[in-house]
Amino acid sequence: MTTPHKTSRGQSEADTLADAKAMYAAAEADADVKAHLGPKYLAAMKSEIDQLESLAHGKAMLVHDKLADGAQLLDLSSHLLDVMKDVRDSAQGEVDDVTAKTLGRGADWNAKEPARLASQADAIAKFLGAHHPVVTQLHLDKQHLHDLAHLAQAIEALEGHHGKLVADVKSDTHARAVLHTSLEARSHHVRIKARLMHRHDAQKLAAFGSPVAHHRVVSRAPPTAPAPS
Repeated sequence: MTTPHKTSRGQSEADTLADAKAMYAAAEADADVKAHLGPKYLAAMKSEIDQLESLAHGKAMLVHDKLADGAQLLDLSSHLLDVMKDVRDSAQGEVDDVTAKTLGRGADWNAKEPARLASQADAIAKFLGAHHPVVTQLHLDKQHLHDLAHLAQAIEALEGHHGKLVADVKSDTHARAVLHTSLEARSHHVRIKARLMHRHDAQKLAAFGSPVAHHRVVSRAPPTAPAPS
């Protein structure tokens, strides 16, 4: 039996593909999420799925130079920055000053520094994970925090794989890891966007449930905001 190729964090290519294919299909079927992500993003995701699937069946060759150019890393880092801004902005007027600063008010965030940005995002996820009343105030949930933390971790890992590929541009191992980790990041990002857009619609959110058990944290919509008095 062939041992599944794994990332440094241990997720198999089979799980990465299953998750990515499910999130891509869900996004394509949801007009709101599809429009928000845009055709360029979804085309890139589909291309990565096709490449990894072909590699898994021994039917494709890696394009090392393209994977080494850093475009995927910077693109996904910019999307992580947007996710962090969504959390920061949702906190404005909802939490005290100390918490608002912890969640990013006045912070120096830069998508061109992916590893540092990923570390900052992970710190936000850990803070929210330890402060459940704040999570409720912001109408988030454990699934959102899970995907934020894993998106940050995937981008940190992606920068590491990218650096190794730049140093050894002919390496199939490093090129494949870049492709694999990029898809991991995209799956978490799609779920986050779906939860932001459909946070009170359990039926629509159900379509974005991961087929990978480790990434299924909740199966309900986040708590509904109270009706205006």
